[in-house]
Amino acid sequence: MTRRRRLLLLSAPVWLLVLLVSVKLLTMSLDNQTGRRAYAAGEHETAASAFDRTKVVNLAEPWVAPYNRGTTAYQQRHFDLARDDLTEALRLVPAQHDCRVRLNLVATHEAIADGLAATGQHQAARQAYEQGLSVLRAGRCADRQPTPSSTPTKSPSASPSKTPSRTPSPSPSASPSPGGSPTPQQNEPNEEQRREQEKQRADEADPRMEQKRQEQQRQEGRASNRPSYTPRPEPTQSQDPRDSESRSQELDQRNSDARKERQKDQDREQRPKGPDVKKPW
Repeated sequence: MTRRRRLLLLSAPVWLLVLLVSVKLLTMSLDNQTGRRAYAAGEHETAASAFDRTKVVNLAEPWVAPYNRGTTAYQQRHFDLARDDLTEALRLVPAQHDCRVRLNLVATHEAIADGLAATGQHQAARQAYEQGLSVLRAGRCADRQPTPSSTPTKSPSASPSKTPSRTPSPSPSASPSPGGSPTPQQNEPNEEQRREQEKQRADEADPRMEQKRQEQQRQEGRASNRPSYTPRPEPTQSQDPRDSESRSQELDQRNSDARKERQKDQDREQRPKGPDVKKPW
């Protein structure tokens, strides 16, 4: 075997691995594009299925897949799933995209709390609002100053962001690059506009959620201070005190009569016997 052939055989596994990775990345890119198109069209079930297929180890942008899944789950009103995915995304996201993920997670906590409040679960609702406020204030998104940038990125909008993030891919696409800078896409705001929108969302969310939290706290206090009412059973015939007193008097009278009769019998037995007498004629 020549040296050249031996080198080819030794390098074959490497080339095979590169080929498999390339195919997988291409598939991820296609699934992500399918999910984004379905999401934009309001077909959230299709979008969720496409984003679920991107659940692979992503060393370049590991936060993107859970962010996309969580944002889609929010639109499907699967708030618990959205919270879990967005929490994972927040743990993995780089600083420049932190508020994008964070504000969607805050919106999810608020939606969960609203549902609890609507069903009268005031304590659980208050706790959910507090969790959302804790996440919001930890990011200080309202304090961040916009920084001009010529690189456009995805825009967050109302709660939560309306367009999922893009999946990284080595090939040109509408996805964030491995360095984290999204590639241009039509009708998307630039970095300065995006940060301004995030600041506005944070400014609006904090007082709104704080007001809701205080309202649930008041409702919780009213519920705890409300005197409990334990209905008293209506007296039955056997429980009527007048009937009981009447029966007691009747029983005493019977006992008294019985004692008198026994006393008469005893008196007759103890009376001395006289001489026999005859009947009158």
